Amino acid sequence: MNILPAFTLTCLFLLSACSTHECRMDLPIIPLSINDKSLRVEVAATPAARRCGLSHRWKLASNRGMLFVFKQEQQLHFWMQDTTIPLSILYIDAKHIVREHHDLTPHSTTFVSSRARAQYALEANRGWFEDNMVKPGDKVVFTLPENMDTGR
Repeated sequence: MNILPAFTLTCLFLLSACSTHECRMDLPIIPLSINDKSLRVEVAATPAARRCGLSHRWKLASNRGMLFVFKQEQQLHFWMQDTTIPLSILYIDAKHIVREHHDLTPHSTTFVSSRARAQYALEANRGWFEDNMVKPGDKVVFTLPENMDTGR
């Protein structure tokens, strides 16, 4: 009996479980609004939280999302390698103005990069931004928790 395939599958399962476990974080949740439409968003401000994002999740409740916070404006790059949820992303500048909107494809390893410099990225269920008529130039209203650590 060859146990190598079973051993290999067990190792892959354990590696997957470890990477999933590493992404289970208790992130702060804040209210956010755009054009008087509200979302409750988890705030991913540290490198580890930004790296995990919404990966390894099966669903995202309606009117929920994730706000990625960076220390300064820069070109941002996102992909969906371990993300199963169809999402859309907004790139937002330091003044909280929407600069760009993109739809993301689950499991894609293609980077979706911002054309403009951005300090924030906001992910929500695909279609939420269109359904709520969010467009470039709109103001995003939110207040980050005090003493928010953005890492680097």
